[in-house]
Amino acid sequence: TFDMGGTSTDVSLALGAPRVTTEADIGGLPLRVPVVDLHTVGSGGGSIASVDPGGALRVGPRSAGSDPGPACYGRGGTEATVTDANVVLGRLPTDHFLGGAMRLDTDAAHNALGRLARDAGLTRGDGLQPEQVAALGVLRVADAHMERALRVISVERGHDPRDFSLVAFGGAGGLHATRLAASLGLRGVLVPPQASTLSAAGMLIAPVVKDYVRTFMLAGDTEIDELESLLEPLTARATADLMAEGVSADEIRLYPQLDMRYVGESYEIPVRLGDDFRAAFHREHERLYGHAALDAPTEIVNLRLRAEAAVEVPGVPMEGEGGTDPGEALLDLRPMIVGREKPRRADVPVFESAALRAGHRIAGPAVIVGDDTTVYLDPEDRARVDGHLNLWIER
Repeated sequence: TFDMGGTSTDVSLALGAPRVTTEADIGGLPLRVPVVDLHTVGSGGGSIASVDPGGALRVGPRSAGSDPGPACYGRGGTEATVTDANVVLGRLPTDHFLGGAMRLDTDAAHNALGRLARDAGLTRGDGLQPEQVAALGVLRVADAHMERALRVISVERGHDPRDFSLVAFGGAGGLHATRLAASLGLRGVLVPPQASTLSAAGMLIAPVVKDYVRTFMLAGDTEIDELESLLEPLTARATADLMAEGVSADEIRLYPQLDMRYVGESYEIPVRLGDDFRAAFHREHERLYGHAALDAPTEIVNLRLRAEAAVEVPGVPMEGEGGTDPGEALLDLRPMIVGREKPRRADVPVFESAALRAGHRIAGPAVIVGDDTTVYLDPEDRARVDGHLNLWIER
């Protein structure tokens, strides 16, 4: 998952389900409660581009925020940002931002990137203006930061990116997702409807969850009856806490866990408490670290309990697929700078996402604009709209 907003980008890997960790940190401080396993970098639409004392181009982690915001917002910002770079390259149509409710200032974006180009000593190249050359550099640096983040949660943890697709959301995700997918060899990109508010929607429909933990230093061969007895106080507290929020007792689901390790290790592995929890620990250890010592003594460090109560989830509309021609969604053609290896000028079709229907197919280069986000397709990209109005993009 790839969530690019205004100030940062959050990435996570879901191997069948969201991954949860108890080894997180915030600002360098350890956090030992269960959280979604995210990796965050300071790259967003508002990330500021600058030239460091050594002459290298930097993007982020400083951000223009929302006030004054990027220079193109016309609110007094003067420093070049990732959003300004997309405006200069024509990939963010200035008259369709927020569905046309907010017109972006093209001149301010060009001025900001022009100053950056002068600071970096950039000149014209391959028929491009200095500010366009600078804008391409800004996007390449920002993409490199985000590609590194995606490698952290995939390659560095033993997963091949080619086995995965990229779910892109956040206000700026659609402008960068296809290039990141191409760099990593991902299967494709999925951009859901209302992409910029997908995280907020997830918060609304996520189950009510409460986590509890108690530390016990117990031998790994402790009987399951004794472990369940030690969990009883947590079970009673979890049930009372959820019922205090208006959840009925029959809606509560309890998931007991153990944090286990081999004696002498420093890191624990969470496993579900069940009749085969010892075998489950060995399997998980082998999956994570490539080996398991079946005869080695184990120990239990923590008893954990997750209590959940599901909320009502609204249905997702589904429509049958029709024709493939997206002509009814075509707004116009716009001049843009397209291409990865050899950027060039081209007149690129701009489509309105609200007018796209299931079955429509779009060949890149193209831009798809909505009220909340913009999606850019490289010349090698091919997109289709499915029955849920998701946009699937492949190279």
